[in-house]
Order: sequence, then structure tokens, then C-alpha cells
Amino acid sequence: MEYLLIKLEGAFLFDDKFGLKNKILFKNENYDVLKQIQNNSYDFDKIKSKLNSKNAIVLNEANKFILSDTVPKEFEDIVKNFKNIMIECETKISDILKQSDYIEVSQSQIKDSFTKDNLIIQVFNNIDEMKRSFNLFSKRLREYFELTGPEISKMFSDSKEFTELIINNTREELFKKYNIKKTSGVDFDKADYKIVLNIAKQNLSLIKFIEQQEKYLEELLNSYAPNLIAIAGTTVSAQLISHVGSLKKLAFLPSSTIQILGAEKSLFRHLRGNGRCPKHGYLFNNAMVQSSSNKGKMARQLACKISICARVDLNHGNFIADKLIKEIK
Repeated sequence: MEYLLIKLEGAFLFDDKFGLKNKILFKNENYDVLKQIQNNSYDFDKIKSKLNSKNAIVLNEANKFILSDTVPKEFEDIVKNFKNIMIECETKISDILKQSDYIEVSQSQIKDSFTKDNLIIQVFNNIDEMKRSFNLFSKRLREYFELTGPEISKMFSDSKEFTELIINNTREELFKKYNIKKTSGVDFDKADYKIVLNIAKQNLSLIKFIEQQEKYLEELLNSYAPNLIAIAGTTVSAQLISHVGSLKKLAFLPSSTIQILGAEKSLFRHLRGNGRCPKHGYLFNNAMVQSSSNKGKMARQLACKISICARVDLNHGNFIADKLIKEIK
């Protein structure tokens, strides 16, 4: 008689005296078997053929009859002594497996868990952090330049435009271009003004890198969740996926939860009786919500459609966002 025990680490074949006859570790090419085991869709015949044992009794199957009233004849002896048999097998397995085996299995699991969600979250967080850095650098650039040309700084509220203006024009050219005859700023030496130019150039390179990352994020979302990005937009789609952790988790959320994602502080303040219930969170950044006269109603409708789109994209369905957008409008 032979016993076959299937665990997350591998499949182990024992003889009637619990000596190990053969084993398969679930790593690399065998990791597909591990996924079947985790999903409770065991392919025992395939594993048996790999272990060269067609008649082995699978202890995983015997476990199903422990609390059952009816036990098949082939499992009767196994069920009676199941606890002792499992102790013997587990002891052997712990002696057999090395630390390196566990490490390889863990590495395979980590590799298999990778999805485009990971990329989307990293790129979005990277963009968010770079934008904060850009705002700090822009503030520093303005304060620095206002020492020599405060009137120019007040003319431009757009940081990118202001940065390009400093790079492409000298101080004298700017004063002449905007007809500034008197200034409260001081005259910088060439070395001093060069520092201002270097800050502006660094700032501009950061802007261009942010734009490249935003384009890459849009391409990622278009290939991974085309319906979601079409109805929610790039920023909102990335915010939602980043907040919940994955497209799969987003697809399992009810639309009422999606509607207030990003407004948790306001929600809990409301639950404590200190404010109104929030009508929208991240969805406020969507163009349809911002342009609507009734933002709460629009956010509720949009959340419903986002929930549908997330589920369709998760199951690689057809493109339906255009129909859903017409229903909202």
C-alpha cells in the first residue's frame, strides 16, 4: 500500500512503512499544480503519474471522510488511523524538506502573485510623489527668482510656464518683453543667476519625466482595464486601484463603497455625529462629477458604472464603457 499526501510544499509518496518513495516540490514548472491545490481542484491522476504510482491512496481525499457517516472501503483503515498516519507523514516531510526548498516555493509564489496592479500602483505613487517634489521645487524657484524679478513671478501662476520662461529668456529680455522699467529686485551676478537657471532646468526635467510617467500609466490602464479608464479617467482609475490594492478587490466592492473611497475621514467623522455623510471621494476628480450641478447624484451613478466596468475588465470582457457613459448622460 502507498500513501500520497499533497501539501503546499509538494506531493509526497510513502510506502506502507512511511518511507519516502518519491516527491514533487511545487516550484517553477510544477507551480501550476500548486495553484490547482489552492483552488481545491486537485488533479490526483496527473500527480500520481508523475510519481509513478497509479494505486496510491490520497490522504487528502481520506480527510474528507473523517466526520462522514459513510466511508468507502478503501479508506476505512486509513480513516481509523488517520491521525497517526498524518503524524508519521508530517514528521518525514519536515525531515525531508530543506530550508532552500521552502525558499524556492516562496519565491515561486511571489513571482506568480505579480499582476499589472503592482505596476499601476507603483507608477501612480511615483507620479504623486514627483508632483509633490515639483511643487516644492517650484516654490523654491519662485522665491529665489523674486529676489531679482518679483514683478515677473507675479505675472505667471502656471509653474511650468514660469519655469520655461526663465530658461528661455535672460532677466533683461524678460523686463524688456513685459515692459518693466523699474523693479524692487536686485541685480544678480552671472554666478548667482546661473543657480536660478540650474534650479529651473532641474524643475523642467522633472515636469517632462512626470508627463512620461503619466503617459505610461495611461497605456498600462488602457491595456489592463480599458472600460474602467474610459469611464473614470486615468487619475481616478489609478487612485481607486491604488487605494484598494488591485482591480480584483475593486471589482468585489459594492458601488456604495466605491463612491466614498478616499473620503474615509469624512465618513467616520459623520458616523461619530460630527458632520455630513460624504457624497464622493476620489470620484470628485472625474470630469463628469465636477461639471455636474448635482455632484452627489452623479458620483452615485458613476460609482455604479465603475463597479460594472471593473468586473468586466477583471473577466476580460468586451468594451462596454461607451454604452454606460450614454446611460449616465
